[in-house]
Amino acid sequence: MLWWPHEPTLDGPIFTRLVPIADRLIIDSRTFARPSQTFARLAQLAQGEYHDTSFSDLGWARLTPWRSTLAQVFDDPNMRLYLSHISRVEIDYEAPQDNAQPNFSEGLLLVAWLSKQLGWQPAFNLRKKGPNAILILNQVGLPLTVTFNGHNYRTDDTGGVTRIQLEADTGDDENNVESHTATFSIEQDNESERATTKIVVDNNKPVVNRVLFPKRDTIDLLCEDLNVVRRDQLFEDALALAGHFSQ
Repeated sequence: MLWWPHEPTLDGPIFTRLVPIADRLIIDSRTFARPSQTFARLAQLAQGEYHDTSFSDLGWARLTPWRSTLAQVFDDPNMRLYLSHISRVEIDYEAPQDNAQPNFSEGLLLVAWLSKQLGWQPAFNLRKKGPNAILILNQVGLPLTVTFNGHNYRTDDTGGVTRIQLEADTGDDENNVESHTATFSIEQDNESERATTKIVVDNNKPVVNRVLFPKRDTIDLLCEDLNVVRRDQLFEDALALAGHFSQ
């Protein structure tokens, strides 16, 4: 196992010497200065000259509760209809307070995971403006807007996702007598180890639930990562897609 705590120099002599003899490379994309570009290069290496080494990311491990909670929201068969009618995605994340370059890595990976599951494709490159950004995806020929909003609510968790919201509109089509709208959101509490999920359909009364979102330090994340004994193909697929968002 090779753990690289800071952003690696991918063509550096130490990196190129150690990675080929490692069964697994563990990185932390929160340390990346240019996440999307580094994702693209890492995906090339994982699929190419370092294909015998499994790649993993502590940022991906931080997204485990987000991915599992979002999947559970759509366990309800009545909600699955909206998955093919998502019209907008909004992600809030913790940005630095000073002029340091914001890190979108975990937000990009979360969107890449959703894109891989739902068949979304990159359409227009990520456009940044300070701590905010806009990404346009292709959803079966229709544009889908993803916005990233930086804030300073959790300064001890710079780069971490704090909220995701999906908006859907079924429209009038051959499978629906009438259109329906829905909003799905997950928001992490600032102080406690919990998050709130909210579902609003057609402006009806919101369905609200509280879920556990445990705070985990680096050791916890490493333990989770090391428990994945096989190659994490889902992560590597998300890594490759996230690398296309700025190309």
